[in-house]
Amino acid sequence: MKFSRIIIVKPCLIFLLLTLINCNFISNFCNTESKGPGAIVLTFDDKYINDWFTADSIFSIYDWKATFCITAYGTLTENEKLKLMTLQNNGHEIASHGTHHYNALSYLSNNSIEEYIKNEILPSLNEMKIDGLNITSFVYPGGVRSVELDLALFDYFSVLRGTTYDKISAKSKSHYLIRGEKELLVCGLGIDNHYSHFDIDYIINLLEYADKENIALILYGHKIADNDTSKYVTSYNTLNEICNYVQQNGMEFLTLRELVNFNLN
Repeated sequence: MKFSRIIIVKPCLIFLLLTLINCNFISNFCNTESKGPGAIVLTFDDKYINDWFTADSIFSIYDWKATFCITAYGTLTENEKLKLMTLQNNGHEIASHGTHHYNALSYLSNNSIEEYIKNEILPSLNEMKIDGLNITSFVYPGGVRSVELDLALFDYFSVLRGTTYDKISAKSKSHYLIRGEKELLVCGLGIDNHYSHFDIDYIINLLEYADKENIALILYGHKIADNDTSKYVTSYNTLNEICNYVQQNGMEFLTLRELVNFNLN
């Protein structure tokens, strides 16, 4: 990777990445004036394709959008791949979540960034593109990342998503985006029922703040299911509460890809 090229071409990006290494929101620090309605970005990780497909038929009444972040694409059945294409055709985004779901920092402790890209990024990315999926976003497994890796992956993706786990004040903005850029690092807050910070009233409070401030709230889950008490499940009730609030208050559903142009028009 030619870091000299990046330093010349992307000075603002590097400044932001270095100053926001804890994965706080990235915005244009020269102009944070918002120009549109508040928005929500719903993202779902791993490969619960059948559950997502069923959920789409239920929550389509809200004209919702989500980003489904796929790991181990090569292990999917042909039926699952067809369902992903249908989800994409329905207006959702399909993103990459890695070939092996590696913990990036653990992997990089014994391997180079080039090896990470060769083994974790390219196999699934190339297969997905060959099958007609439009991949422009990458979601870090476990949210584990580094500045150096961020910079390398911007050669392949326009949006990178990490995670934040703490229940914090709405005004902290660690899981919001004010304004888009050509290349973005954002963080999502988990909405699976087992997270210690999860509370639907808390999530609605974050939505209220996003709506008031005309910014985008970024959330993530895994499996979408009803009456499932296992880990890594976003319940139908949770998703219904969120989607209903968004619809009733005229907020926008956005995908990760669409964040690039958020509030820039």
